[in-house]
Amino acid sequence: MMKIAIPVYEDMVAPSFDYSQKVLLVTLENDKEIKREEILLKDFNSLQKAVRISDLRVEVLICGAISAFALRMLMNNGIRVIPMISGEIDKIIKLYIQGQFNIERFRMLWGRFCRHFPGRRKRWRHRIPPPW
Repeated sequence: MMKIAIPVYEDMVAPSFDYSQKVLLVTLENDKEIKREEILLKDFNSLQKAVRISDLRVEVLICGAISAFALRMLMNNGIRVIPMISGEIDKIIKLYIQGQFNIERFRMLWGRFCRHFPGRRKRWRHRIPPPW
């Protein structure tokens, strides 16, 4: 059994994990979706959200932007984080289950911009490197 968490805004991936108010928790078994539930994180700060995601035994977090602190905490707890993603949740889940999820297809514009202009990253050197 595997659990995927996706911060949501309407039917899309929320632009920021740190400011999202709810997370969609998808439970998979044998490459089939068996359960979906929304977890409210309305009054949680970034630390509390990361702890809650860890407590839910999530294996993969697919999200938009995420703070370096929350990213580091989630990764230290063994959660695979796929950041800087945007798009329709149903489409992303379907492609992820089928093993056809192409990160570049759903990458947020900022993520694409940064890759084409690597000199812009110099000011972020003191932070942890992005996982992509």
